[in-house]
Amino acid sequence: MSRSLLFAALLSSLLGPWSIARAEETSEDRPPKSVSWRYDAVGRLVRNHQGQGKDSPPYVLLDKTGKPRCYITPGEGVDVRSLVNARVGVRGSVKAIAGDPLPHIVARGVRPVADPASTAAKPPDNMAGGQVELAAATEELVSPTAEPRNTMTSAPEEIDGGTIVEGGAGGGAMAGPNVGPQFHDEPGSFGQGDDLGHGDCEEGRCDHDCCPARPCGACIECCRANDPGMWWVRAEYLAWATKGMYIPALVTTGPNAQNPGILGEPGTEILFGDQTINNEIRSGGRISFGNWLDCSQTWGVGGEYFALEDERTNFFAESDVNGVPTISRPFFTVFGFNADGTPKPAGENAELVALDDVIAGSVEVETSTAFQGAGGYLRYNICCKNMCWPACCCCDPCNASRGTPGGLRVGLIGGYRFYKLRDSVSITEDLRSLLTEEPGEFLINDRFSTSNKFDGAEIGFVVDARRACWTAELMGRIAIGGNKQRVRINGSTVITNSLADDGEYVGGLLALPTNIGNYNRSTFAVIPQLNANLGYNITRRLKVVCGYTLIYWSSVVRAGDQISLDVNETFIPRAFDMPEGPERPAFAWRNSDFWAHGVNVGLDFRF
Repeated sequence: MSRSLLFAALLSSLLGPWSIARAEETSEDRPPKSVSWRYDAVGRLVRNHQGQGKDSPPYVLLDKTGKPRCYITPGEGVDVRSLVNARVGVRGSVKAIAGDPLPHIVARGVRPVADPASTAAKPPDNMAGGQVELAAATEELVSPTAEPRNTMTSAPEEIDGGTIVEGGAGGGAMAGPNVGPQFHDEPGSFGQGDDLGHGDCEEGRCDHDCCPARPCGACIECCRANDPGMWWVRAEYLAWATKGMYIPALVTTGPNAQNPGILGEPGTEILFGDQTINNEIRSGGRISFGNWLDCSQTWGVGGEYFALEDERTNFFAESDVNGVPTISRPFFTVFGFNADGTPKPAGENAELVALDDVIAGSVEVETSTAFQGAGGYLRYNICCKNMCWPACCCCDPCNASRGTPGGLRVGLIGGYRFYKLRDSVSITEDLRSLLTEEPGEFLINDRFSTSNKFDGAEIGFVVDARRACWTAELMGRIAIGGNKQRVRINGSTVITNSLADDGEYVGGLLALPTNIGNYNRSTFAVIPQLNANLGYNITRRLKVVCGYTLIYWSSVVRAGDQISLDVNETFIPRAFDMPEGPERPAFAWRNSDFWAHGVNVGLDFRF
């Protein structure tokens, strides 16, 4: 056989099958021939929410861990909108983006592919232009400098036990609006896999590195997170009011020496006391912080500390050098003697602070209230609903052009809670006798202070809701535990420049040896707390919050409640040589409840 005849026979044997395949391809009554694709990259296709500028690639391809593999830009005539969130294979021209290590593929063809975990071919779906059979594909990615393979002319080959049937006229890129499974939801519906910890996320797995580059559509668990960071810190200004402290009448005035300010007598006026004090709004601060333990934000830990500034109510009254005006300290005589030694009848009485030509002096009352608290907790989200459409944009919650993200999250919390409440009342007299036969200067002090320290376990719930840039938070919790209560009562009298009684003595007027001491006990207490906050994201990570807090404490001791006006005059320093009669005033535990509430405003930062 001549050389020319041999060459012709060889050419005919090579072109014959191709001609038959083309004839079959154009036949209207026969399905297209199966042709396998070799892809330049395989992964889950999501929108590029991190892109900046109109020239940024609109899509990103993710690997199995949810990390970006490469950027994708559809070529002319290629529409991949229906394949967002689907696993696809891409072929095209590979380019590089200056300053970005990720490759950039200009796609000429995009096909849905099966998960590599499945080796069995799925039933064929009816598609425009022919039958498409999904099959597993080899995941490979060319470098930005590599030459793209001519996949359009490559020989058919089996890939991982399956084939991709090429559809469309002429075997061109097939990625129209009807191609491939759709993973997004209809407007207003909940996303797939709303139950926490499950859902359509077979290959996408979120880890700590998914922030901020995580595309939420690739892993529905990221969308559930509803937050851009794993850590958060919140600083707030507080404007709270607390339940006030009641104190009895401590300072009075009267019209004359016969009635220098005795309670119940005509003309007596209460200058200070018989009122509730320290119940005004005051400033404070609160710091909250925490961390999600998993990227799906199912488990988290957090803590907080708050404190209000000490609230003080003070009173001061002073006479001139002659003892005008009249100032007295009222009390109730339980037992005593007159100047002639006869017993005094029980009844209202008053100690002189100032009286014309008898005694001159001043009296000062100082009170304070302090409140603070802290705690730590573990949180578990038991329910989560996301309302992200058409794609979850939790990575950029304020970008309304990419959908209106939203969601609802309900969780349980449990942990430790601490509260501390302190009160004090101090009464100080500085007196000078104007009687030449009984000279002397007197410094008298009564002090009452209380402390409540609560330590207990706390359980509760928390609800988070988001709609675009707005967030709402509701937290209800109750703490149950022990309350350590302490009451301290001290009194003293210092006498100088007298004829015979100079010295320092135990006891004042209402704090006498009969009730002076430190008293401690532990009681059971229940403290519910409610927090409600509204927030607005001013950036993706920073939001401003404002809200309301209510705290109720079932059992506390207050300093004002520990003051008793019942006095046995024989126990007053230097009043009598030998005290006798009932021990009054006497200490007794007197409990009340306590509450604090008010508004808060601050900044919340997620990172």
